[in-house]
Amino acid sequence: MTKIFQCNRCGRSHKHDPDDFGDFTGNLFHRLQTVFGYSSPFDGDLLEFNVCELCLFEILRDFKYRPILDGEDPVKAFDAFRTKETPYYDDFFIKNYNELENCNKK
Repeated sequence: MTKIFQCNRCGRSHKHDPDDFGDFTGNLFHRLQTVFGYSSPFDGDLLEFNVCELCLFEILRDFKYRPILDGEDPVKAFDAFRTKETPYYDDFFIKNYNELENCNKK
């Protein structure tokens, strides 16, 4: 079954071909959700949205206090994976992020 991934922030869209086993671009889209709490006018409501990994790290870049991921600043790690080859994966992450960056925006 073909699945469409779309970022609510930037509009990037990716149509996943289930027969293409080398297509990992859909894995770079993330579903986020939050439930509003008591005293909010949205009490009990569920807000869900999708962001691509490029937008996710742009959002994190704006945080005054960034969360820690695997013991380090996730934005610094993201910037490194975008530009540097790794011993085991070579340029795999660079290529994946370039594919995501080149997705059509709707």
